[in-house]
Amino acid sequence: MVSKFLRQVVCIALTFTISYSLYSSTPQSCLLFSITKNNVARIGIVNRESKNLELLITDKFGEVLFSKSVSDYEDYFKLFDLTGMPEGDYKVKLTGGAKTFEKRFAIHDNIAMVVKEKEEVQPVFKLIDKDILIISYLNAKMSKVNIFFELNDDVVFEERNITGTPVSKKYSLSRLPHGNYVVKLYSGSKIYEYPLAVK
Repeated sequence: MVSKFLRQVVCIALTFTISYSLYSSTPQSCLLFSITKNNVARIGIVNRESKNLELLITDKFGEVLFSKSVSDYEDYFKLFDLTGMPEGDYKVKLTGGAKTFEKRFAIHDNIAMVVKEKEEVQPVFKLIDKDILIISYLNAKMSKVNIFFELNDDVVFEERNITGTPVSKKYSLSRLPHGNYVVKLYSGSKIYEYPLAVK
């Protein structure tokens, strides 16, 4: 009993130390999340904005298991014992600020583990014979993809809500008016740009 209490005190002390070092180097809001080998989740919220942040823990069906509102410029730390929770996939999400943070964890065979995010690979834009543009994008996070061809900040052509992984598109440029375009690929909160000269 005493050793468990001491472990929790050490966990909280470590979390505060980590959050302090993060705050001193980059004064931005952030979500701290880790799981110990004893199936204890450590959650820390560092709020450096004049906004209320909302923390949600949900299961794979979207059912809210825990929620907490964190006032502006306020920090929040909590330990969760995950022992005995049903097997499955879970999401920890922090919203309301300039940036949305999301962490995932899974419980299998009574062991809780943080699910590492798949690395985002940038799309490849390949121009063939000056009149064919091929766009290849892994789309590891299975986001909806939108592609825009812009000329002087006006959208000349667009294709929206492209799904699947990988995304592979081939565009003929022969009917486009001449000019210097910017091809933009939107994936979630990411925007990738490619300068395209059509002559």
